[in-house]
Amino acid sequence: MLLGGPGVIKGPKTTANIVRAQLVLCQDCLKRRKNFLGIPAIKDADYALHPWATAAVRHGFTTRLDQYQLRLYKPTGSSGH
Repeated sequence: MLLGGPGVIKGPKTTANIVRAQLVLCQDCLKRRKNFLGIPAIKDADYALHPWATAAVRHGFTTRLDQYQLRLYKPTGSSGH
């Protein structure tokens, strides 16, 4: 998950700048990404399609967090949601 609206989020032992963004695929694109069980298998290359991906990388954002990894961090400061 490339994350839209920058904010500082503090984890158990680390602090990270995170940009929240959501990748939305049309039905055809989603259908092409389903594995043999019919479950969508979204890869890092798919997230590179997000309009913010290039700008995020250009500004030093290099790691994509999934929803489970993101839960390890808690918002701090005024920019957290």
